[in-house]
Amino acid sequence: MDKFRVNLKKKMDKYVKLNGISYEYFNRVDGVKDVRGIKQVGSTRFKTLFEISKFLNIDIRNFLMFDDYTYIFENSFDAFEEFFVFLSNKVKKLRLSKKFSVKDIIDNFKTEINITTIHKFESCKQCISLDKFYKYLDVLEIDVDTFFLHDEKYKITGNQIKNEISIRDFNNRIYELENITGNLADMSVNINPNVFPTLHGFLKICKSLKVSPRDFFDFEKKQIYNYTELNIIDYIEWIKINLKGKNMDVGRYIRLDAVFYFCNENNLDIKDFFDNTQFSGNLNQISTKML
Repeated sequence: MDKFRVNLKKKMDKYVKLNGISYEYFNRVDGVKDVRGIKQVGSTRFKTLFEISKFLNIDIRNFLMFDDYTYIFENSFDAFEEFFVFLSNKVKKLRLSKKFSVKDIIDNFKTEINITTIHKFESCKQCISLDKFYKYLDVLEIDVDTFFLHDEKYKITGNQIKNEISIRDFNNRIYELENITGNLADMSVNINPNVFPTLHGFLKICKSLKVSPRDFFDFEKKQIYNYTELNIIDYIEWIKINLKGKNMDVGRYIRLDAVFYFCNENNLDIKDFFDNTQFSGNLNQISTKML
């Protein structure tokens, strides 16, 4: 269960950033509970986790599994009750296929679960805790990823991580480009050693350094030529249009690390995401959509 707690906190960070929001934002949203507990200790309930998964537009099974991929399942759940029925039936089917009796389960659980709890769970009357669920799978001798993927139809995204850029890498690139171009980064943007800036802040840094966003992330590039100044407002609007086209919820402000996660999930190099040529070719389209 300790492994699950660590995994859940990691997955929460991933999908919160992918949606371009913060944990503090959750505190202002009605119906989303226990997020602080997840962030601190990786503890929650099935129903709460389901509510959070719907809010973050991700299948709850991605939180419960351990690998780093994101799965899009053909069978989805609009309500927690649907997922609960699916979960209960799948556990019972697995138990029967392995020829485990309820008594076998209880004996392996020892004092942690009783026959009434198992019957209520397998008959879809009462959900068990996450701790007991993982213990149940251990008794049935199956890992959670195999449990959820067996006999299911799904697609995988995010299986190639291309943009492992640390905040230190990012800040060092700013200082390097200051030396290369002879320009200073915009002093109105706080260069934080612990947090990536917003997308707007990043573009202001690029504008002040007189480098394109694409060239900024080309860490092998040590000379900058033919810089064309970009209109930040138009550029952000172009990015929002592209993100919305990939079914990503886009708020007023987007954090740069949300773009990293988006690119990783879609197997896209960060340099290609900030391709100036593609941007220039879409200016007329953007202007039309803004009218």
